[in-house]
Amino acid sequence: MPSGGDLKEMTWQNQDVGQGRVFSKAGETHTIDLGGYKTDDSEDNTDSGANFMNLKTTKPWSYEYTAAVDEVNPNRMELETAQALSNSFSPTTFTFTNINGIVYTGVGTIVGDIKHDRSKSVMAYKVMGSGILQQIG
Repeated sequence: MPSGGDLKEMTWQNQDVGQGRVFSKAGETHTIDLGGYKTDDSEDNTDSGANFMNLKTTKPWSYEYTAAVDEVNPNRMELETAQALSNSFSPTTFTFTNINGIVYTGVGTIVGDIKHDRSKSVMAYKVMGSGILQQIG
């Protein structure tokens, strides 16, 4: 039987910033892309005889979710931590734990703009990495 559900938490470990965890917003979508090879969905993938050309490129793994932000709790500091992790050139190990017990881990970095929606106490998180995002446990 298929199972899914909320992202329970994302933990991280980085030699410059330390280690910690970030909680997700319940009921929000979170997506995983295992990376690997990709064939573009494009009509440009044809030769002059209109034959399909299976042109592959590589792409990194990624995980996107909506983080809950508690800006009044000095022990959380989600916005500041995300920026510090983004600023670091050291590899960061990320672990994503779903409430159904499935766990993925990989080495990467936070990408894109780091913005806190203060009216909703959330921020969008996107992590991308090299190698393989591995299921553990």
